[in-house]
Amino acid sequence: MMLSSLPGFIAMALVLALSKIPGLTMLGEVFELMINALPVILAVVAAKQVADLDDVSIVAGIVAGVLSVKGGIIGGIIGGILAGLLVQYIFRKCVEWKFRYNRQYCSRWNCQVDFWIGSLFPHRASRLKAR
Repeated sequence: MMLSSLPGFIAMALVLALSKIPGLTMLGEVFELMINALPVILAVVAAKQVADLDDVSIVAGIVAGVLSVKGGIIGGIIGGILAGLLVQYIFRKCVEWKFRYNRQYCSRWNCQVDFWIGSLFPHRASRLKAR
């Protein structure tokens, strides 16, 4: 729900009200900055609602929101929905990938570093096993 973003909207209303006070007119620029950040907030909420992956969907929503700032509120919502759908697919594919693990080679604790280097850079794996 949008309930999680309610404090952000309350803060925007307070800053707008404070910017109308004669001594605090500089808060008008802060309010404009908050208005420009509104697509980011909406993209995060939309991505979190669609993906239901906690931190992963929040980061995807932030990236989508920053990229859709010029699209406005509608662009932020559409970008957040697309980010939520895309992050589910990418996360599922990343979990489905399998890395090879050689127990005979790994007799030490620091073998995990060699394992990840070998998985990420297969052309270096033969050099690691030669040691």
